[in-house]
Amino acid sequence: MREDLDRTRQGWTAAREEKHERAVARTLEFAEEAASRSDFSEALAWLETLDAIGRRLPSEYVSKRLEWRLAAADDRPVPGRRPA
Repeated sequence: MREDLDRTRQGWTAAREEKHERAVARTLEFAEEAASRSDFSEALAWLETLDAIGRRLPSEYVSKRLEWRLAAADDRPVPGRRPA
């Protein structure tokens, strides 16, 4: 009986981890979609979601985050300058 309970718990843990991995993958997809629309602030917000849950970014997204930060900074309004 104890072994059955342990197996059930392991199954729940595996299912929970799989669901978490799918959520992380979808979050990265949302970030990519936002960046493809040049909405770099939104893309960065999606990456911050992963930071908030303590998830380490895949190495390719570390460099993308830097690129997106630079792109988002380029889109910021400059004080004293009128938009084109």
